[in-house]
Amino acid sequence: MYRNDDGGQIKLSADGTFSATGVTTADGADPVDFSGSWDYEDPGSSDDFVYLGVEAGGLGLTGGIQLYVDDQDTLYFQSDPDGSVTQELDRAG
Repeated sequence: MYRNDDGGQIKLSADGTFSATGVTTADGADPVDFSGSWDYEDPGSSDDFVYLGVEAGGLGLTGGIQLYVDDQDTLYFQSDPDGSVTQELDRAG
C-alpha cells in the first residue's frame, strides 16, 4: 500500500487489481476514488510506470492512466510530462 499525508492511498494487490482513494491524478482536479487492474511496465529507461486500467466509469475514462515509479518506495502521478507531480504516494508500513 502507498499513501500520503493528504489522505490519498493506492493498494496494488498481488492478483493484479488495485483500489485508490483520495487520489489526485491531474493538475487542479479534486481527489477521486477508483479501482481496476494494474500492470508494471519497464520500458528499459528511467521512466518505469504502473499502468492502471481503470474500471468502466471510473474517472470518466476509457482506458487507463500511468502511475510513475520514482523508486520502490515512492510512486507519483504526473498528468503533464513537462509539468509538476500532481500527487506523490509513499510505501506504507
